[in-house]
Amino acid sequence: MLTVNILTLVLYSCKDKESIEPVVEISPIDKSITAIAIHEKDVWVGTGMNGIFKKDGDSWINYTELNGLPSNQITALAISDNGVVWAGTYAGISKYECEEWITFKEENGLPINITYSLGFDNHGNLLIGNSRNSFTIYDGSSFSVTQVSGTIGHIHTIANDSEENIWVGSCRTGLSMFDGQVWTHSIHNRNVFVNAIFITINGDIWVGDPFGAHRLSGSTWLTYNESDGLIHDYSLCFTEDLQNNIWIGTNKGLSRFNGTEFITHKNNSIMALACDTDGNIWVGEWDGLSIIAP
Repeated sequence: MLTVNILTLVLYSCKDKESIEPVVEISPIDKSITAIAIHEKDVWVGTGMNGIFKKDGDSWINYTELNGLPSNQITALAISDNGVVWAGTYAGISKYECEEWITFKEENGLPINITYSLGFDNHGNLLIGNSRNSFTIYDGSSFSVTQVSGTIGHIHTIANDSEENIWVGSCRTGLSMFDGQVWTHSIHNRNVFVNAIFITINGDIWVGDPFGAHRLSGSTWLTYNESDGLIHDYSLCFTEDLQNNIWIGTNKGLSRFNGTEFITHKNNSIMALACDTDGNIWVGEWDGLSIIAP
């Protein structure tokens, strides 16, 4: 059964509160990295305990609860096409607008504070992966909650394909897809904890779980694991570089897939990946941030 709830959002002006200047003396180089998002030349990095860092020339700007974030424990980052930055936490979500953070919680319209993942649909609406068997869509003025049919657990990753299907990864029923009306669960027999879903430029869908990296190309599923050259089966995150190579972060290292073989680049737990406009690969690890030049 599909249930959709609409909640009216309480809007706040950028001038409604005083802003506190962010800290610029520290960097995320030695922090536990949970998310990386890049828009044009702007690089944003989420951490497990130290809020968000923004690259500012040769230095970093650090945003925390003191600057309006609901929590310093960042679970997700996403940037819209027009450059609006969204941050997810277990205590609500925030967007960076008018040079300050505007926070939404249950008390001012957000349906569920606990946020595991963020993304966008093809219309620019924000997709929010929640607990409580649901995801939320924010259209810029209100939140609508879609309750998942069946027991799906928490939505740890969420993505939207070119046909406007919403793909979600869960800790309960694995990989699921919502076509706007009906849910399909355990796709490709992925009924385990799905950590990551990534959609490439050409429309391929990559899925990461404890048993490997799975690729849907057209109507064909392929599974890659250690026997194929992937550095470790437990796949946590993906990105695509300017040459359309797929980078796969795993629990024990980083692999690059060029279409025929895997090349190993790191031997550490990789938590987040992103490619910038110069082709650099930004790598978030449990103990720091690094860059791989093209």
